[in-house]
Amino acid sequence: TSNNSSAIKSKVEYEASDSISVDVKNQKLYLYGNAVVHYETMVLKAAYIEFNMIDNIAYSRGVIDSAGRIVLDSTGRQVGEPVFTDAQKDFNAKEITYNFETKKGKIREVTTKEGEAFIHASIAKKDTGDVYYIKNGKYTTCNNNLHPHFYLNVSKLKIIRDDKII
Repeated sequence: TSNNSSAIKSKVEYEASDSISVDVKNQKLYLYGNAVVHYETMVLKAAYIEFNMIDNIAYSRGVIDSAGRIVLDSTGRQVGEPVFTDAQKDFNAKEITYNFETKKGKIREVTTKEGEAFIHASIAKKDTGDVYYIKNGKYTTCNNNLHPHFYLNVSKLKIIRDDKII
């Protein structure tokens, strides 16, 4: 299934394995179960994605049980956690909100690889282009993604992808 919006330049394609619900009045899509949204070179995957067709904003999260608790797999990762891919760069997170028009986003509890290092952050903001701002993060070369054995704790970090980390 796909949607062509006049506010963004390219076609947005979406799919889900469980169900897709459309709120025509509020112009929102709700994608359940292995949800995927494709836009140009960007791909957003999660257990749940809500797409606002007016604002071109996608909100995604993993599986939450009936009591509102995050469901974890045997490795301690959230089941169906969001994964955002843009030009071969992957981000795993608890929640991702992304504006397909401005190409800006907010990512909560994110883990990504930058060069030979790994970046963990409680909050990350993607600015236009390849600039990311990290708040309350960890910079490490330890490949234990859930709990690194060693790291530099940082209150603020700026990443200019494939260039520098400040």
